[in-house]
Amino acid sequence: MKTTAGINIVHVPYKGSGAAITDVLGGQIQLMIAGPSSVVQHVKAGKLRSLALASPKREAGLPDIPTFAESGFPEVEATNWYGILMVAGTPKPILDKFQRELVRIMELPEIKERFSKSGFEAAHNTPAEFARFLAQEQVKWRKVVKASGARVD
Repeated sequence: MKTTAGINIVHVPYKGSGAAITDVLGGQIQLMIAGPSSVVQHVKAGKLRSLALASPKREAGLPDIPTFAESGFPEVEATNWYGILMVAGTPKPILDKFQRELVRIMELPEIKERFSKSGFEAAHNTPAEFARFLAQEQVKWRKVVKASGARVD
């Protein structure tokens, strides 16, 4: 976002979103980038103002908040996601059964609603689709890290 928007901001590292949220609410820092689940309750309560979502589309639980792309920054995209991985060599029948049950569970209305209230979208894909997604994420974030000059201490 800093590079794309051409703004000069200082990155302040936090060990978690809780302390960062406290500092934004208290005025110690002016902005933060966080996943929806961390801030959705503060946004809905009017304590924090969300400027844009870094997701490719608007979130069902936060329909009034535009994406960065809608705000003129289509290059800014970073989503929170969670994946389920199994040890290499897990037999295909076990993977297939697990996948079927996971899809069934993720499609339950109460699961979708719970995710939505937390600012997430319950989604699923096939193991092959997830592998392609992981490869794309590695390419994208490798470029970001290189452009930022970040180094491991």
